[in-house]
Amino acid sequence: MGKICKDNFLFFFSNSVVLDIICYIAIFLCIIFLILLQYKQFFNSIGLKKLKKFLIFTTSICFLIFFGGNFEILLHKDNFYGCMNSFDKVHSDTKNIIIGDSRMEFIVDDKEIQVPYNMVFIAKSGKTLEWFRDNALPEFNNNVKDKNFKYNVVINMGVNDLNYGLDPENRADEYYDIYDALAKKYPQINFYIMSINPIRYKLLERNEPGNVRTNEKIEDFNKTIIKNIKNDNKKNIHYCDAYNDLDFDTDDGLHYTRETNKKIIKYITDDCIKY
Repeated sequence: MGKICKDNFLFFFSNSVVLDIICYIAIFLCIIFLILLQYKQFFNSIGLKKLKKFLIFTTSICFLIFFGGNFEILLHKDNFYGCMNSFDKVHSDTKNIIIGDSRMEFIVDDKEIQVPYNMVFIAKSGKTLEWFRDNALPEFNNNVKDKNFKYNVVINMGVNDLNYGLDPENRADEYYDIYDALAKKYPQINFYIMSINPIRYKLLERNEPGNVRTNEKIEDFNKTIIKNIKNDNKKNIHYCDAYNDLDFDTDDGLHYTRETNKKIIKYITDDCIKY
């Protein structure tokens, strides 16, 4: 049934750890019962006939609870945050759209990372504001046409723009002009601007000799976005400060390890987006 319990291989029967434990108990009792059946004379003794009844009754009850619980989960899947769902907040009537560059593309391309079923990615490696404006936004517009959903949009752009020698504050202002227009066009949608997250400069410089990005420029960009959000004071534009809220580990200086990417998805779903 997919990836479960933060890759805990012990629990995989259902959407609930509790139900899985009950299932293990039932299986254990069945094994004991089958072993004892090999010794019929054992059950024939007066004192152990009660044990036979107890094993049959208890095993049957455990299986009934297990299957009944799973049926209840299927009927009300949005109210259960059990074994299969490691995210605290996933709502079937909500669609979360993630717009970003390679950092987000690498997440959705990694089949070992569990992504909530209601999360949609619009992400492309190496892209900048021009792609965001000319390509990502038309795709975004197509994704918000279904009136049956509530939409949250998380935008994580800007790290590639800083590699072209652009002034981080000016570029942040250009991005915010687009965010502002989106917020006016879609007042019913909440937009979450996630910080550009840090790099490891020396490692990135070895892998990309032409790199001019620094954490100082990233921080200037983020501060400008924060300032614009505060000054504008729109109710549907929010800031997610992953830069300071998370610890990041990277293999190439720019892109993050699988474990860090898992933390980013968990952060977006449980801490960034407000329901």
